[in-house]
Amino acid sequence: MCSSDLLIDAGFNVRLIDADAEHLSFDELSKQALSFNPDAIGVSHTGSTAAHLEVIKTIKKMRRLFPKAKIVYGGVYPTFAFRWIMEDVKEIDIIVRGEGEATALELMKTFRDGSSLSEVEGVVYRREQEIIINKTRPVITNLDDFRPGWELANWQNYNLLGERSSGIQFARGCPNSCGFCGQWMFWRRFRHRSPKNIVDQIELLMNKYKIKHIWPADEHFTADREALEEILNELVKRGLRPSLSINATVDSIVRDRDIMPLYKKAGVDFIAMGVESDNDEVVAKFGKSSYAMACEAVHLLRKEKILSCVNVIYGLENESWKTLWRRFNRLRRMDPDFVNATYLTPHFWTPVGAKIPLDRLIQPDPAKWGYRNQVVATSNLSPAALFLGVKASEFFLHGRPKRVWRSLVNSDKQTRRLGRVALTRALLVWLVEVFRDFPRSGFVNKGKFSSYPEAVRILMPRSSRPQLHSTDVSK
Repeated sequence: MCSSDLLIDAGFNVRLIDADAEHLSFDELSKQALSFNPDAIGVSHTGSTAAHLEVIKTIKKMRRLFPKAKIVYGGVYPTFAFRWIMEDVKEIDIIVRGEGEATALELMKTFRDGSSLSEVEGVVYRREQEIIINKTRPVITNLDDFRPGWELANWQNYNLLGERSSGIQFARGCPNSCGFCGQWMFWRRFRHRSPKNIVDQIELLMNKYKIKHIWPADEHFTADREALEEILNELVKRGLRPSLSINATVDSIVRDRDIMPLYKKAGVDFIAMGVESDNDEVVAKFGKSSYAMACEAVHLLRKEKILSCVNVIYGLENESWKTLWRRFNRLRRMDPDFVNATYLTPHFWTPVGAKIPLDRLIQPDPAKWGYRNQVVATSNLSPAALFLGVKASEFFLHGRPKRVWRSLVNSDKQTRRLGRVALTRALLVWLVEVFRDFPRSGFVNKGKFSSYPEAVRILMPRSSRPQLHSTDVSK
């Protein structure tokens, strides 16, 4: 929906089809698209790399249905892998690199007027047999100028933790630059909306669309302390009290210990924090906070009856039974409400991903490069052993009596409800991953990944990596 506001306001007829949210088959998707008969089709996916092959299937289907329509692809993965995508998928007319709002409007005006694409910044397109890479578009400096096209959404499709929900975006980018993360490279520079603008959007969502739960998509919602305080105070002043789930860093929670009651009063019920590891030597490489500070952050949130979720990445160190046992015990002592156990996923445009050799990769299926599946081999543990250790840790961390008891008797009604619903969902995800997903993992032995040329090309196109890093997309 990021570019729909400009298109609607400029008089273009726009329709949003969210195939994920509506669980549409290709036939159902085609039926909806045919009823609209589009002149241009924009395709993207928040799953990015893991969803790429599914996106390509959709694009090929749309090309057969609409041979004359312009097909445009955008998102994180195509922003960095545009060369190979344009070479491999002839059905795509244009790839948008980076932010798409202004680019989409300029593209649509170009399509309408029949003018040249040569001056449209931020796109890659075809000119006969040649692939043309236009100048990178500057980042948006004033995000307030761009409103989301909320009116396009079918809101009954969006529910989270038992309530009608919406994502929203206050800031783009992140002041941190973790080597395993590509989001800061995609957005290129940290900037945010004005506090009044984001509260106006929250008020609109709550009053017009009856949204109760809001999860900002920001990598670091609490980065700007002054702006954050303005948002929280304005929410309280207007008496809105949404249920907010936000992403934050450990150090920002500790920094804000004096205004933690304001967090809760304004509606913050759930905070996910990137702890990444319990090993201080490991997290120091990425500028992350210490184990002791993470424990303090969890304690501060519990004091205000805010649910805590710590994100942990397995594979940042050479995993063994010893590291798994150590991490389990230290997380148990930290005592968060939830643990999001993920695996190192080496996207080729990230500093960490660029250094991992092909012979350490064991997962050739792009659809499984979604952080919850092991991708990089460990020398001390087989994939099955690592999976067993991670899933056992999750089970006992979430199922420990003290943790379950808090979900049953928490004195804050909303925290108690969210805790119960989230714990139930966590159990369901655990069951699906153990009994369905892992048996279908399809790992290959170390050193065999390079024998899957399509996977190498899609996931780790190393031969042209220097060219990718030389473009100003990632600067």
